[in-house]
Amino acid sequence: MSKVQMQHCDDFVYIPQYGKGTASLNVSNAAAIVMHHFAVWADYKEQEINEHKFVVEEEAKHGKRKFGEGESYEYTEADLRKRAEREARRKAALERLMQQTLDEVREKTRGIDVDHNGEDEDGEDGEDGEDGQDADGENIH
Repeated sequence: MSKVQMQHCDDFVYIPQYGKGTASLNVSNAAAIVMHHFAVWADYKEQEINEHKFVVEEEAKHGKRKFGEGESYEYTEADLRKRAEREARRKAALERLMQQTLDEVREKTRGIDVDHNGEDEDGEDGEDGEDGQDADGENIH
């Protein structure tokens, strides 16, 4: 991971690996391992199975969380503070990335004399196939 990518992260998780065959996991494998260990740690009960299929509540199938009348989620001061800290980190990382990109563009275009109209030193736009002259001095259109 680059330093900019790492700055977007809240925390890091270490997944031990054994053997000498590989030194990485793809994201889905890593996520499955982390979620399994979290579920064990949090003492989640395994989902009920009926005829080789997991029993899923109707609301969960559609991904809708329904609050009862007058029920809502109130963010705590800690929730709001953490959200603001994350947003500030994201904004700072984006600004650094934009500055890094701008610096790279400036480095790559150093020595190229281009005016604000997009024309180079001889007044041409630098595009091939445009009106002008070919290598033999013939006009082309």
